[in-house]
Amino acid sequence: MRHIAVAGLQMKVHPGSDNTDSAIHQVREMVKRFPWIELVLLSELAVSGMNRADARPLPGHSEDQFAKLAKELKIWLIPGSMYESVGDKVYNTATVLNPDGEVVGRYRKM
Repeated sequence: MRHIAVAGLQMKVHPGSDNTDSAIHQVREMVKRFPWIELVLLSELAVSGMNRADARPLPGHSEDQFAKLAKELKIWLIPGSMYESVGDKVYNTATVLNPDGEVVGRYRKM
């Protein structure tokens, strides 16, 4: 069995704002301080906040930025969940990114 280092990042969320840049900065700082980390998880709705009106299609800008970050830092990254719009439906979706910056999964909460 292989062990991996996992870090959870709890951050202040500014409602009604895109928190992508702040999250990226904090993930970079965490990995710089703890370079052995292999997987970083952010909290639910950390990037987009809790307003369903801010739902966006996936893939999208934030997911693309996090994919670049995962590749840059060579880490697995789950940037919390975000509201995903699909037609007239909204899902609370978590994206999983591998160290090559590829989306390897998306989980829509029930």
